[in-house]
Amino acid sequence: MVPDRHPLRRLRDVLCPDVISARLQEHGLVNVSSARSDPEQMFRLHLLQTIYGYESAADLMVDVHVNMALRWFCGFGISEELYDHRFMTEFRDAIGHRLFISIANSLLAQTDSVVEAV
Repeated sequence: MVPDRHPLRRLRDVLCPDVISARLQEHGLVNVSSARSDPEQMFRLHLLQTIYGYESAADLMVDVHVNMALRWFCGFGISEELYDHRFMTEFRDAIGHRLFISIANSLLAQTDSVVEAV
């Protein structure tokens, strides 16, 4: 569905989801996910917002609804219901600003060589 040469495929290949779970566990936030949100998907959404320069989570989620590459990158299925954009803010608040920034920076560091192509 997403072509082999698509920049998001390369970006997804370099991201290590273990970074997210390990960092959350270090801070005792093992159960930060809920039936409504998955930490890896949340960080992937925030990464897209940063890389593509979306001004709001609402704008990003509009595109994730219709863009299969974005949907695939975040790990959403074709018919899977997506999060309301407010969950992104709730997630950031739940883990705290400092930890969120720290994990986000770790993920961005993994993607430095690929981000220019996106």
